[in-house]
Amino acid sequence: MLYWNKINNSNFNFKIMPEAKEAVDKIRKTLKELPKVEDPQKPEKPVEEISEKVELAGKNVPVRVETMPAPPAPEAEEIKPEKQEITLEQIEGILSAGLESAYLSIPKKDSPKFKKAGEDLAQQIRNLIAKGTLNSNTLLGGIRTWLRLIPRANENFIEQEAKNKAGQILELLEQS
Repeated sequence: MLYWNKINNSNFNFKIMPEAKEAVDKIRKTLKELPKVEDPQKPEKPVEEISEKVELAGKNVPVRVETMPAPPAPEAEEIKPEKQEITLEQIEGILSAGLESAYLSIPKKDSPKFKKAGEDLAQQIRNLIAKGTLNSNTLLGGIRTWLRLIPRANENFIEQEAKNKAGQILELLEQS
């Protein structure tokens, strides 16, 4: 009834022989009349058989067609929200949070230097995040160096603020 031609070593092209066309059409019609399974993952019957005799070239030939249940639908992948880039303003906001009184205690001639160093640090952190090479030691060291520009700053204050700010930046990095 069927014969095939091999194409491209992997694809098969099946052709219906003229004398079997009626039988194949009858089988296709019977397959279309089958009830559709509502839940393809839990079909009522694993395999359904249709047996009948089809007239082929003047002879009744038994035909058996098996229909297999549809393969289970692939599970929907979890949709992850797009990662938002960490902006320079967010980093500067974290670095400057809680340092208002310390900034006001800096002499007028040194305050632009402190501000410029903070902006440079924020830019360095942003560049390291973009490259994917930011680590906690680099982050802590940069923040400590910047905070040491505050005159008469206690070493414990510098260490505590550096750890808090580094933790906030790393948390922001994890969230994005």
